[in-house]
Amino acid sequence: MKVLMINTVPMEKNGITNVICNLVTNVNNENIQIDCVAINDVDLSYKNIFKKHGGKIFVIPQRLSKPIAYIKKLVSIIKKNKYDCIHAHGNSHTLALELF
Repeated sequence: MKVLMINTVPMEKNGITNVICNLVTNVNNENIQIDCVAINDVDLSYKNIFKKHGGKIFVIPQRLSKPIAYIKKLVSIIKKNKYDCIHAHGNSHTLALELF
């Protein structure tokens, strides 16, 4: 199973990033690959967590500054990798775009 986590806030020390990394770290199943979309350059420690567990982090443009590029890149990642499940993480009032 392939899972994509969409992080709509910067991937840094915050609650959303902690939840995502805890999920990646604690899913102890070789049949599940968890990837993540981030909107900023990600610290090496987060990259290593995903790499250790067989996942990838994709960095895409921020949706507020480049909404068209954000949408195009997000759709491209989803189509190319054929995810079975997508989780969107962020502030509830800003997730409409990802849910669409």
